[in-house]
Amino acid sequence: MPQNPLDVEVPKVSPEDHSPPPKPPLQDRVAARWLRIDQAVKYSGINRSRLFRLIADGTLKSAALKDHPHAKRGIRLIDKFSIDSHLEKLCAPLEKRLVHQAQALAQKEGELAKQQAALAKKQREVDKELEVVRNRRLGGTLPTTTTDRKPKPKR
Repeated sequence: MPQNPLDVEVPKVSPEDHSPPPKPPLQDRVAARWLRIDQAVKYSGINRSRLFRLIADGTLKSAALKDHPHAKRGIRLIDKFSIDSHLEKLCAPLEKRLVHQAQALAQKEGELAKQQAALAKKQREVDKELEVVRNRRLGGTLPTTTTDRKPKPKR
């Protein structure tokens, strides 16, 4: 028994007793491209429910291995490259993301302006047709829109 409580006898262990199993040579190791759900969770740090949500959204590519096409159960595999791509998009600098969003909004604004011009043109055509119909029926012109009407005189 040791006299000092801090003096503890540590049993000696030889390196042969606790050596890890040998790894295959580097050229024989292959990095998997397709990961099971639990492997994808460990690889990405994204939890299971979010992974399934990203798969449903089409953000992540996945494949289901089933015994037959109508089977309810199978093995879901997720493409590691799609996980990397998704995470890289999230890491884009804020300025770059804002520029991308601004470009998308400008494109949408241009499309809306074209639609608005087409609708205005269609409205003018409808107003002209309506004026022709009113002229035939009543023998005269009537105001077609509220902007064509004359204001009432103030008393």
